[in-house]
Amino acid sequence: MILVSPAERRDVVRALERAASRASVEFDTSPLPERRGVDFLWRAQGRWWGCQRKTLPDLIASLHDGRLAKEIAQMRSAIAMPHLVVEGRITNYGGHVLTDDWGRAVPLDVLRKRLLTIGFEGVHISYTRDVADTADLVVTAWEWSQRASHSTAKTRPKPPNDWGHLSNRDFQVWLLQALPDVGPQTAEAILDTLGRCPLVLDATAAELLAVPGLGIKKVSRIIAALQQES
Repeated sequence: MILVSPAERRDVVRALERAASRASVEFDTSPLPERRGVDFLWRAQGRWWGCQRKTLPDLIASLHDGRLAKEIAQMRSAIAMPHLVVEGRITNYGGHVLTDDWGRAVPLDVLRKRLLTIGFEGVHISYTRDVADTADLVVTAWEWSQRASHSTAKTRPKPPNDWGHLSNRDFQVWLLQALPDVGPQTAEAILDTLGRCPLVLDATAAELLAVPGLGIKKVSRIIAALQQES
């Protein structure tokens, strides 16, 4: 269930309705999002998640009148991952950004620095084209939050050749760089001097099999990858 702030426009609600129907997620209006500094709010993994939506004019206005600072403080205290969605194209007009109604002009570098500061304070920032794109992003964020873990940034690629085995010199160089103060040149020098990769697996197959998620096939591949060639 995605809760939507009553202050959101009707076209935003309609766009969210279309996006939510594709993902089979329900939504409803509620005052709860505003109390937590967001426009869209939901529960996942026993925590509150949400997004604060800002069109470009509203973003610029809220930076000046202090509303965004208040909302960020609310998000940081109540939301698992504070998330600001900036909706609309940021166009550079001679070093300045103009709102959609051609109102107040803001120096582009000032706006960028403020957004960098917001990110530095732990608020994730996403950019969307329009209302429909924002609705899709909210539903995607809802789907993402349902997962207990995320490991995309931690997963190493596995090319379909002898990479991943100590018989591959490029793999040895890459592996050695996990050591402190070892870059590619130092790794190459280690291999040239020693004639081998000085890394071994000090765990037995039985010990690895005790690790949740590791079966005999995976253990065999791990041992084979780090087995020194004679």
